[in-house]
Amino acid sequence: MAVRGGQAICSECADAPQPLPDALPARLRFLYLSLDGRINRRTWWLWLYVPSTTLHMGVLLLSASVAGDGSHLLTMIVFMVGYAVLLWPMLAMCIKRLPDRGLSGSWLLVIFVPLIGGLWFLVICGFLRGEGIRNRFGAPPMI
Repeated sequence: MAVRGGQAICSECADAPQPLPDALPARLRFLYLSLDGRINRRTWWLWLYVPSTTLHMGVLLLSASVAGDGSHLLTMIVFMVGYAVLLWPMLAMCIKRLPDRGLSGSWLLVIFVPLIGGLWFLVICGFLRGEGIRNRFGAPPMI
């Protein structure tokens, strides 16, 4: 017997690939707010980089328009608020991607290693396939 979501399930069901929630609010809550579960490369790229790049561009454009009037303090405030909004969803997505590779979420700290940390993280999360079997973090994602 295994436990998923506070409910006991059979071991065969525990090993089955896990789909993302169907309803959009539940899917967004799982992807951007929860630190539990596993996601694959495709989900990581589509649900992390596409929205975060769009938001980064929005923050840059907004701060550039604000900076046009010479107010550097307002530009800094826009940057800080914009990136504070992005921080938790980006962390949640990255922490969920690492268990799919068989690594714990604490491996996210490798991005602080100068020069190679960010590159290593990008290769591990963005280009290498996840484990297709159940690991200590749970069943593999369905998609």
